[in-house]
Amino acid sequence: GIEIGMAHGYFLIGPFVSLGPLRATPEAATVGLLCGCAIIGIVSVGGLIFGTTIKPTRFDREGDKPAAGFIEMINWHAIGGLGGAGFAHALLTLFGSLHATFG
Repeated sequence: GIEIGMAHGYFLIGPFVSLGPLRATPEAATVGLLCGCAIIGIVSVGGLIFGTTIKPTRFDREGDKPAAGFIEMINWHAIGGLGGAGFAHALLTLFGSLHATFG
């Protein structure tokens, strides 16, 4: 779950930074971070609601409650997504300032 979340969090920032209404401002990377985190949060809440109502057993171990594995995967997806978004923001901020300095 954490690898899936890292990948999603990393690539969700790009469209907001490149195509968003604040793309030509210095705050574009921060707005992209906030939007990416909001999407990860919405998807995670949706996954948790799905897990508690449908109770999928695909990721369960022997002896676990129904949907315990799925809910654990969604929790790790949320953590990974926030980490991936933060990493992408750090790269955009670092290389954006380098480009402004040397470019």
